[in-house]
Amino acid sequence: FLTLVGILATQAMLALGVIAQPGQKEIMVDLLHAKYCIDMLAMLRDKTKGNLAGEEEAELTQALAELQHVFVA
Repeated sequence: FLTLVGILATQAMLALGVIAQPGQKEIMVDLLHAKYCIDMLAMLRDKTKGNLAGEEEAELTQALAELQHVFVA
């Protein structure tokens, strides 16, 4: 589960331009893809509510909050 959260969070960070694509010098911003990844994380949070270990819930909550903050900025 944490791997899935990490993959979606990384994809969102790439799409938001927070990190660069490996092997590329230019940062590309794709807000639609970033929104998709953030929405997927929010859906996972909603669908797994009450069924996660403490570490899993904390990681998901933190990743989602950070990504939403960057997206709004």
